Amino acid sequence: APVKVNWLGYAGSMGHRAFADYLIGDAVTTPESSAPWFSEALALMPRTYMPTDNRRVRGPRPSRVEAGLPDAGVVFCCFNQPYKITPDVFAVWCQLLHEVPDSVLWLASPHRDARANLLREAASRGIDATRLVFAPFTPTIQEHLGRLQLADIALDTAPYNSHSTGVDALWCGVPLVCVRGQRFAGRVGASLVTAAGVPELAVDTLDDYHRLALALATDAAALQGVKARLEEARSRSALFDTAGFTRDLETLYLRIWQSHCEGRHAILGPPGAGFPNGSPGAGELPSPRTAGPGVLAQYADCSRFAVCCSAAACAGLVSCRAPRNSRAAASCCRSGGSACRTAHPSRESMNSADHSFAGSGGSKAKASGS
Repeated sequence: APVKVNWLGYAGSMGHRAFADYLIGDAVTTPESSAPWFSEALALMPRTYMPTDNRRVRGPRPSRVEAGLPDAGVVFCCFNQPYKITPDVFAVWCQLLHEVPDSVLWLASPHRDARANLLREAASRGIDATRLVFAPFTPTIQEHLGRLQLADIALDTAPYNSHSTGVDALWCGVPLVCVRGQRFAGRVGASLVTAAGVPELAVDTLDDYHRLALALATDAAALQGVKARLEEARSRSALFDTAGFTRDLETLYLRIWQSHCEGRHAILGPPGAGFPNGSPGAGELPSPRTAGPGVLAQYADCSRFAVCCSAAACAGLVSCRAPRNSRAAASCCRSGGSACRTAHPSRESMNSADHSFAGSGGSKAKASGS
């Protein structure tokens, strides 16, 4: 592929330009100041880099007894993989169990060795084994989301945060208390709570993390207030705006392709940067009149010119079939696209699958993530 994009599959740099040209993040996970630590050029989503599905169904909420939880007491939870649990974070969890009477720590059921290690470490910190509750795997995600609503506070891990498990917690109305780290994988929690409209749940140190979790666990009104905001966030926040996310991603793909065809490899910051008329929507691109002669010349010289005057050169011809050589491309651009319309007048040919640049998301950018 002429353009390779690192997104979702690995929360960090691939380490060499040969592997990926761009990395998709957002202003929280990958602020522009972090660019020197990435081999890829940063391409920032305007609200969040994390896709979510707002059609997911939360199953019926079971009773606490049915879920293996005690009848009363605060339920702290973390359903992350056990290898993300570090000694310093686990020490804070045990301190919270000491400070909040009758509270429990609800964890995903791990391998027997990991379970034994966690129980041993808890005992060494004066925590009885009954204060750790291990949740078995459920047959369906709906059942898991149903029981997750029983949790009071989700405790994130650091330096590697929750990713999809954090999304699950917030979707179920459970506050995610997290530490904002220094690297991509350690800033995902902060990105999630910011996009969900509760940025105050992200703090900078483990001491602040402990204080915030303790404050929520001992102030029922404050905890319920955050939970109520998260319930509203299911229909109003950027994190769960699936259609809006799709539009943002499509627009970013178009900007990546435009940058490639202009011969640039630079940070793509918030939408609007580098666009003469502000930020284009999905499928909208600057016209040749505003793009300027320099842009057209760059298009003419693009050795892998794969779309007819795409991106900045010919507005309204985003899906136009490509001429196969740069001379024809330059001619097309100079004509303002009329050569394309003459050569390929039908909608069918303009949407030809083998040479098209689909404005509705079928970009030439290739995501290396899932």
